[in-house]
Amino acid sequence: MRLFDFMVFYPMASFEKRKVTDFTWQTPLERAATLAGISASFILFVCLEIFCFLIFKINILDNKYTIFLFMAGGIVTIQVFNYIYVRRKRYEYIISPQYRPFKFGAKTGVIICFLIFVLSLLSTIAIGLIQGDLLNTYK
Repeated sequence: MRLFDFMVFYPMASFEKRKVTDFTWQTPLERAATLAGISASFILFVCLEIFCFLIFKINILDNKYTIFLFMAGGIVTIQVFNYIYVRRKRYEYIISPQYRPFKFGAKTGVIICFLIFVLSLLSTIAIGLIQGDLLNTYK
């Protein structure tokens, strides 16, 4: 959970530093939770790809309905993150003194969050390609 807290905390710190107070369709906290939810859905999809490959010996990206399942899972993940961080006020707990603080500056934290996002996206694609090659090699 600390990884996801990290991915919400630093975009919020960046928004506060730049004095971004409102977006047209979301608050800054909802936007940060959405960004973390997208990264989390990519990470979960990578885990699902590996699980299906190891257990069932299939590449789930070969199925034409996978994109719809991924989008539905992403929407659900984003809603769960918004529920946890906005409605259940987990962000309030993160910024409270009882939570162990993060040590990075806002700019460094945002760069790390961006790298996590990019690496999770690229790993989703790379794992699928590698699995496809492995499955075709051993047929």
